[in-house]
Amino acid sequence: MAQSIHLVGGIKTSLGKFWNCEKFNYQLTSNAALLRQKQTFTFEPTDDGKWRIKSWLGKYLSAHELGEVNIKVEAPGPSETFTLEFLNGLVAIKSVHNKYITADENNINCKAAAIGDREKFEIVFGIHPQVVVRTFEGRYVRVEQEEAISNKDQQFGVTTLLTLEYEGAGKYAIKATNGKYLGIDGTGVVRADRTAKTEKELFSFEFVVKKLAIKAANGKYLSPDGAKGSLKTKNEKITPRELFELFHSDPQITVKAHNNKFVSCQEKNIMCNRTTVGDDETFIMEHIKEGTYAMRTVQAKYWTCKEGALIVDSTVRGETEAFVVGYTEGKTSFRSVPNKDGKQFFITAKSLGGVRGAAVPAAGDQEVFEVSLLNRPLLVLRTKQLAYLGTTGEKIMANKSTSETFTLHQQEGKVLLKNAAGNYLSIGANDIVTAVPNNQTPLFIEFINGRISFKTGDGRYLVSDDQGNFVAGPKKDVPPPDGQFEF
Repeated sequence: MAQSIHLVGGIKTSLGKFWNCEKFNYQLTSNAALLRQKQTFTFEPTDDGKWRIKSWLGKYLSAHELGEVNIKVEAPGPSETFTLEFLNGLVAIKSVHNKYITADENNINCKAAAIGDREKFEIVFGIHPQVVVRTFEGRYVRVEQEEAISNKDQQFGVTTLLTLEYEGAGKYAIKATNGKYLGIDGTGVVRADRTAKTEKELFSFEFVVKKLAIKAANGKYLSPDGAKGSLKTKNEKITPRELFELFHSDPQITVKAHNNKFVSCQEKNIMCNRTTVGDDETFIMEHIKEGTYAMRTVQAKYWTCKEGALIVDSTVRGETEAFVVGYTEGKTSFRSVPNKDGKQFFITAKSLGGVRGAAVPAAGDQEVFEVSLLNRPLLVLRTKQLAYLGTTGEKIMANKSTSETFTLHQQEGKVLLKNAAGNYLSIGANDIVTAVPNNQTPLFIEFINGRISFKTGDGRYLVSDDQGNFVAGPKKDVPPPDGQFEF
């Protein structure tokens, strides 16, 4: 199943600076201008509803009775436990000694008996902003006919993808894949029919144990209502009905074989005999480990390869449900992991529609497939340094502190990327990626280690360089780390 998101974020002071944790002596400061890895913290819930705050180095925030604050503790105890008090998007952090953490330009301490401006912080999510959201009932939020509902227990379909856009002061706008923003109408119903962001399109998140409550501009919390699970704002207090969970949005793909037919799940069988795409021809790629994925169907069952036979029967992932994904000239192959006898099988599509595993030494024409990405019509890309891709003038840069939403178009086994201004990405002078009218560069996509890479037709991966440029690098067989992007 999809991986639940840990509550990771940056802590921003009233002066607009982020907390920062250095490797040297685990020094904690509050003077960072941007949110990068060293400015991220994980919020871990305790059994009694309180929180521990862990740095990117794995050490815990500690506040002592006399007010000293550090982040050096490996085994947390009472002094590493805090209460989070949410204040209309902002948060105050209270120690077990009943004092509040204060931050200014030069110092972080825990001596304040009351909450003032310096005791109020913004928690800015450090997660990738494209997520799926699950209700307390285990159903996923989706947008259909501009209404936000939650009536299915699977995250299948493009309409489950939501993009979080941080607007400051602890508030977020939430964009659906129809390109419109969620907002509340006069009756408190949540709809995705707004093209602009006003106060009614802004929401704040409050941490409750391992889940989140979502507060609207009217001061009430979102909760599902009725048979459709329509999202509405009804309560000013948080009950279990107001709790949600965020999940990573795994890629949903179609797989087209050499016979120009789509791979399809038909009861327990996998065939390649369909010319149109529906739920049975859509698969979720779940990242397991480096280079290895599981393929899940709309029935929440997995491809299973046993001694060359390929069936759909298991609801759990094991060794027989794991496939090594490879790429050859823009096409994708799926190879089972070695069994106890060391045998491994490439998934093979027969001309008459059968699909099974073949013990061949390498992928041939029948073992490669054209894969299309369905659930990213809107695409946000982030580097390993947690910087976003975005447009500066005509150039695409890989050093942005805020996200830009790109549009992805499929084109005969490749993709075209369009920036927010409506210009397609292309390779310009000096191999720099630009976005200009009347020019475009089709790209192959590859999934690697839970990330995405883009490759030109002549074998070059798009990468972020040390200066923050987005460029076409040299030819390589596999994408380098700086050519792998969160998506």
